[in-house]
Amino acid sequence: MWCSSILSTLAVLVSVLLAACSLGSSSAYAQQHDEAWVISQIVAGKIEELRSLEKLSDERVPFAMYWWGMLIERCIFERCDKAVGRDLNLRAAVAGHGPAQATALAFAETRAEFDELVAKIGVPAGGRQRMAYVAKHLWFIDTPPFLGGTPRVTDGKLRADLLEIARSEPQIGMRMIAALEMRQGPTSPYLDVLAETGIDLEAISEKLMQRATMRKVSDREIVQRGRAGELGLAAAYCDTLMIRTGRETMDRDELEACESAAQAGFPGAVRGLLRHYQHAGSARAAQYFAGLCEEVLGARCAGLISDYYFARSKESAELRAKWELWDLAAANLASTVNLFGGVSEEDLRGKTPELRRELFRLLVRTDLMAGACYTQRLRGATGAVEANPQCPWRRPIAIPAEFLSGAR
Repeated sequence: MWCSSILSTLAVLVSVLLAACSLGSSSAYAQQHDEAWVISQIVAGKIEELRSLEKLSDERVPFAMYWWGMLIERCIFERCDKAVGRDLNLRAAVAGHGPAQATALAFAETRAEFDELVAKIGVPAGGRQRMAYVAKHLWFIDTPPFLGGTPRVTDGKLRADLLEIARSEPQIGMRMIAALEMRQGPTSPYLDVLAETGIDLEAISEKLMQRATMRKVSDREIVQRGRAGELGLAAAYCDTLMIRTGRETMDRDELEACESAAQAGFPGAVRGLLRHYQHAGSARAAQYFAGLCEEVLGARCAGLISDYYFARSKESAELRAKWELWDLAAANLASTVNLFGGVSEEDLRGKTPELRRELFRLLVRTDLMAGACYTQRLRGATGAVEANPQCPWRRPIAIPAEFLSGAR
């Protein structure tokens, strides 16, 4: 059970850090400009415009190889070939393209393959690919032999070195790696700072609640603290309540604490409120919080949104189509530790071109948010965040009064 918990937590960690569509890794303005154009077309739904990438990919332009390979692997046009897509991604990674490097690291399935890959592309110096390198390396070190791990005599020092990198670099993603160090668990000194950033990772919420249990802080005390303004811990409470207790709904005090945290931009509280209203019999509130969860978490709310639309899928063809999209997104995330490496070619081939493209748009938009949020920098011991406007964490949310508990 202990090893399973470790690997499960690391899998969630790697899934956040290894998805790779960030703009911040390109080295020249022209490349950034071209890559920005690619992403703008995807977000706007102008997928057909991206056929022009094939020629640039054939000319070995790194960003074009990366994106064209992604389009081939995700079955966006007529061609659907995972092997060709990943080969193009590797070529882009070797050429120094940062997002391709992060994605390539995610694709490594064995430690030997990971080492061979690092020998080809080098040790990343910064950006999300640096976080990906540290997280995936720790993944392999902490995988026990009976689950396919290959321990080495140098692992103790290597692990310490990797965690020192995580502790010394101020990005939120690096601090998350340090906070989830298994030998510290809930006692990590980084948990409080991360909680106040509004970090969206359920594993952090779980650690915060484990620490509250260790310190004998009762659920009722946490709720009262949340109503008094201690919103980071309140968000963690909301995020984990249904899973920890098996309860399907919250009481009035819990709702007020969770609503305060959600209004302050804590995604975990939004997730908790969606869980509540899925079972509370308030269809309009459930619909609102499903939309809000999509807005602040994208595909990282796929499981809950899929459940919501499944319950309504017989009402109309439109709702059934929404369920099919979110069900596919949930399956994608459940089957992989890399945002883009999920469902199989066969699964994608069996879907309509429109559904494949909508899924791709959702994954790209989700990754843009993750990149913006996890590369934000923390200032010193205060934990103040140098905000990125593309990150939805801790941005106030004006929840309509009709969806607040005080109105009922």
